[in-house]
Amino acid sequence: MATILTSVRGQKPPSGMGRFFSSTNLNRYRKLASGAIAEAEQHQLLKDLTEEVNAFKREAHVAAGQASVFRENKGPQAGGGI
Repeated sequence: MATILTSVRGQKPPSGMGRFFSSTNLNRYRKLASGAIAEAEQHQLLKDLTEEVNAFKREAHVAAGQASVFRENKGPQAGGGI
């Protein structure tokens, strides 16, 4: 079952590359880079970032599938190309 996350304001989280440059993720990266965090917190941050990567891959896969369907259905017709 897919879970759709929402922000505190009730908005969907950013998609695509905006996901990696969100203020939440930038703070996560900074904490990891500082090295001044407990092992349990580091584990949780890595788990959260992995979930973000997996969500991005799912979105990219869906977008690629939609683009493929668009090309198949809307592309130049055989013999009627450019």
